[in-house]
Amino acid sequence: MSEAPPLRILLQCHAFLACNLGLANHLSVNHTVKLRTVKHELVPFGDDWGWQLSDRVNCRVLPNIRLRSADYYVQRMKLLSEAKSCDIIHNQYLTDPVMNLMMMWWMRRTDRPSILTVHDPKPHSGDDYLFKGKPIRRAIVNKLISSHPNILSYSEYTAQLMKETYPNAGRGYSAAVWHGPMDYLTRYPDLPTPDGTPTVLLAGRLSRYKGTDVMLQAWKQVSVKHPNARLVIVGTGLESASIHTQQETLSNVQFVNRYVTNRELAEYFAQSHLVVMPYLDATQSGIQATAIAFEKPVVASRVGAIPEMLDEGESGLLVPPGDADALAAVISACLVDGDLLNHLQQGAARLHRGRLAWPLLCSQIEGHYRALLK
Repeated sequence: MSEAPPLRILLQCHAFLACNLGLANHLSVNHTVKLRTVKHELVPFGDDWGWQLSDRVNCRVLPNIRLRSADYYVQRMKLLSEAKSCDIIHNQYLTDPVMNLMMMWWMRRTDRPSILTVHDPKPHSGDDYLFKGKPIRRAIVNKLISSHPNILSYSEYTAQLMKETYPNAGRGYSAAVWHGPMDYLTRYPDLPTPDGTPTVLLAGRLSRYKGTDVMLQAWKQVSVKHPNARLVIVGTGLESASIHTQQETLSNVQFVNRYVTNRELAEYFAQSHLVVMPYLDATQSGIQATAIAFEKPVVASRVGAIPEMLDEGESGLLVPPGDADALAAVISACLVDGDLLNHLQQGAARLHRGRLAWPLLCSQIEGHYRALLK
């Protein structure tokens, strides 16, 4: 049997670039990859963008969204000709209504098969402001997703949620592959190692669904049993004021309430012993994908796709959502039992190098691409 020829892939990341950088880099090992993104997606990378992206990837950065800019439309019209020269188009869903209308326009004017990834079929709790009072935006998003014949989800949970929320989507082809690890963050030189202070990390956008209040309630108990332990909270968002208020009554809590670069984020993960995700609801998680990349054990709520990307008892531990007592007990168990923490760290390494390794995930995604070409 002859070997299948390389694919020409157009990967459009006008959003979620960080989640798909590893995909672009690893697909380019065996295929021709064109990556198209926008300027604001590069902000977290700063001056490091040039070496984070493989030189095998053909990347073009488009202007940010400016609805009155003729250049905006010219640049995106050019994508149609690029799409016609590719074998497969992989689009990442975003909430911008103009870009979504453009996607639907492309779909009607090219015979190239396309596949759409929707990271969050439903807004997280506290995130409904994205569509509240914006019926036109909501209608356009519903139209785009419902009319797209091919869907690739980044977890089995999200795939099932897609079927429930958008029953008409993915009628041509629907599949799921686990979210890949954020390996590019581990490539920064001279990253620190954990010191003698047991460090628990909570990172990411501070929204209601992240369960920060639950974590702070749990930390009241943890800090009594482990006065030398440190909780580091990194991020900004709507829950920042609540964290500041509660921080005054807690010991050993470091709150980095500002925008951090990717380099800084990598340093916080590198020096942590344990990553906590006390989410009240979730789909898949970029924070979990980052913890996997750094081979850090996770203590998380049993919600969404989090259990899929964790080998319970091996690479991490799960607790009921909203249960501060259970969360405190599990964190304390990890801090007091060095053998348990070491066991979980070894399991996290096996997970990263095993079923969630990029070469394996890319092979699965390639299989779904080829299925659309038959």
